[in-house]
Amino acid sequence: DFGSRLRGRLPWLQLAYLVHVGNACAVCAMFSEDMLTLRSFMVCASSFAIGYNLLQPTPLVAPAAWGTFFVCGHLVQIARILRDRAEVEFSEEAFDLFDNAFYQHDFRPRQFVNLMNVGRVEWVAAGELLVVAGQDASQVILIWNGAADVLDPATGKVKNKLSNHHFIGNMVTSHKAHPWHYDIRATMPCKIVRWRRSQLDKMMKDDKELVGCVARMVANDLSKKLMDTDQRRLLTEYRSMLSIAVADGRLVPEEKKQLHEFRVKHGISFLDHNECLDEAGWSSEEYDIGAKNEKMWPQNLKRLSHFLEHPSEE
Repeated sequence: DFGSRLRGRLPWLQLAYLVHVGNACAVCAMFSEDMLTLRSFMVCASSFAIGYNLLQPTPLVAPAAWGTFFVCGHLVQIARILRDRAEVEFSEEAFDLFDNAFYQHDFRPRQFVNLMNVGRVEWVAAGELLVVAGQDASQVILIWNGAADVLDPATGKVKNKLSNHHFIGNMVTSHKAHPWHYDIRATMPCKIVRWRRSQLDKMMKDDKELVGCVARMVANDLSKKLMDTDQRRLLTEYRSMLSIAVADGRLVPEEKKQLHEFRVKHGISFLDHNECLDEAGWSSEEYDIGAKNEKMWPQNLKRLSHFLEHPSEE
């Protein structure tokens, strides 16, 4: 038979070698974290098992047939993995979204494309509501480009601000159907992506690797929202400090120094500083001088006025 003839041609071939090498491949598969590597090792392990069974003095056809079945199954899955990892063509805008919002959480290009295919891209005008408090939160929304305010539905006060690559709604949740708790209004034209939660649930059931990617992205999005909330609280504190300091129309150097130290310590931008000045009714020039124009003391202006009236000649 074939097994006897092969063993005769290869007297050094011990069937035990096939068992040891095959099991070594199975051990390597057990410790592999990458699915492609794991399945490749399992193909090798099953192939050595097939050889061991067919090279017996009496070939073991049934175990070899099952081994062949397993090899074919692994090869099909390897083909699917390679297809998912194949290069995908992006538009410049889509690549920017993938690079900034998805890639850092280990999404593969194919997974990103699949997500975008089941989502719906929309444009929302400034002033329109993205979500309405009380409505069913059956969707997940990604702000692709733009900005929006999170509003308390009772008072209309701004609770938080959302900008590029922020998510509205949790892609991974254990909650059943529930309503939105806040209104979210676009403060500028926004490009958004909407997903139905049922579609996302189905995708994650079909692709277990996607669950880990989405969980990392949700954790990062929550962290960004908490940081934004904290920054907004600090900006509110700075606005209060500035209002108190300039309430009498004059700003003494000691208070100006404290305001500067607060800005530097908490990373308050020059733009935010100017917005706070506008709200307080001060210009940046008046802030630099340290007094409102109408609060200048005329007697102090006279001391140097003659230099302005009669400039020195060169």
